[in-house]
Amino acid sequence: MAHYDPFTQNPFLLQICCLTIAPAFLAAGIYLCLSRIVVIFGRDISRIAPSSYTRLFIPCDIFSLVLQGTGGGMASVASQNGKDPKSGDNIMIAGLSTQVFTMALFIVLSAEYGWRVRNRLRDQGSAGLDPTHATLRNSTAFKAFLASLTLATLCIFARCVFRVAELAGGWSGSLMKNQGLFIGLEGVMVIVAALVLIAFHPGLCFKAGYEVDDSEKNRRTGEDSVE
Repeated sequence: MAHYDPFTQNPFLLQICCLTIAPAFLAAGIYLCLSRIVVIFGRDISRIAPSSYTRLFIPCDIFSLVLQGTGGGMASVASQNGKDPKSGDNIMIAGLSTQVFTMALFIVLSAEYGWRVRNRLRDQGSAGLDPTHATLRNSTAFKAFLASLTLATLCIFARCVFRVAELAGGWSGSLMKNQGLFIGLEGVMVIVAALVLIAFHPGLCFKAGYEVDDSEKNRRTGEDSVE
C-alpha cells in the first residue's frame, strides 16, 4: 500500500495496529510455559495449581488483545474520515495497560515461585523437587530455555511499557517521532524475544519431559491392567 504513496496515513495506521497487537500472542505463549515449569519443579511448591496460571493469564491476554484491536480499528477509521482518533487511542492504551499489568503480575508470580523453589532446594536439596523430571531439570537445553524465557519476558514487558508511553503522548508526541527509541524498544525487543524462543523452543527443550510423562503413563496403565 505504501509502495505507491509512502506518505499516506492508512498504511502507517495499519502497521501500527499490527505492531501493537502482535506481541500479545508471544505473551500468551510465555504464559503457557509457566504452568509446565511448575509441573517440572513441583506442583506442591506453587501457591496455585499449574492450570490456574493458564486460566488466569490467557483470558487477560485475550481481553487486552481485543481492546488493542478494537482501539486500533477505531483510530484508523476516525483518521480516515478526518475525525479525532483520541477515543480509539485511549482504548488501545487501555489494552496495552492491561497487558502491562498482566505481564507484571506474571513476572511477580514467576519470581515468587522461583524464590520458593530456591528455598526448597536450600532446605531439602534436589530431593525436595519432583523426582520424575530430575533429568530434564538438569539438562542444558532446559536451563537455556529458562534463561531464554526470562529474557523474552523482559523484552516483551519493556516493549509494552514503551508502547503505553508512546501512545499516551499522542501521534504527534516526542516518543512517536523518535525513530531510534522506536527501533530499539519496539523492533529490537520483539526480534530478540522471538529469536530466543525459536532457538530454545519449548517443544525441543521439554522433549525429555514429554518422554518421561509418556513412559510414566504407560507404566501406570500397565499396573492398572495387571490389577
